[in-house]
Amino acid sequence: MIPSARREFDSPFWIAFILWLTGQLAALLLSASRIALWARAPRATEQLALPMLLAFQVGVSSLIFPHLLRTWRQTILVIASAWPLAQLASYLGDAPASALVRCEVYVCIWLITLHLWRRTLPNPRDQLSLAAAASLLSIGGPLLWYLRADFITDGATLDPNSFAIFGPLCGAVAQSSAPSSPASWIEIILIFLIAAFALMGKLLIGRRSQQVIH
Repeated sequence: MIPSARREFDSPFWIAFILWLTGQLAALLLSASRIALWARAPRATEQLALPMLLAFQVGVSSLIFPHLLRTWRQTILVIASAWPLAQLASYLGDAPASALVRCEVYVCIWLITLHLWRRTLPNPRDQLSLAAAASLLSIGGPLLWYLRADFITDGATLDPNSFAIFGPLCGAVAQSSAPSSPASWIEIILIFLIAAFALMGKLLIGRRSQQVIH
């Protein structure tokens, strides 16, 4: 391995990558073990393999992306590793191929977005703030939806389609069921565009500053 690649694929990346893989395998094993995670969980919990895997992919990536998605090559490796496991989850849950493609395209957009933010703010202190914000956006969404459903007033009904717009984790899980919510795609694309424009702005400012110096 050449020195530049050796520095790129260092110990922090491999630790994050192993955590990324083993966590997904644990999610698949948990769904295949038929352990009821809540009172009214279906007996055939393997039917939930794909949603559980998606929740892990989005939620955990938001926590460890400063080490997991530092470069394009690392990001491509992470994305390439996500597809086979998602395909295995779709087999376990008997999910159609269209649902598998929707789900993983959604996850890929999220991973690329995290990588763009990682490049936009390379300072380690800023990355901690980014990880906290990404975790709040992804993991906090389902918690907010649950609280909204739990404390809803008597006689009122909660639209189940609203789940998809409560952050990228909810949006990814919602893709496993048909039809998918257009609002969830609009949300993730907007998040991606904000990250892309932020990185483009940083690169333009950097080039102009170099021109002024020279």
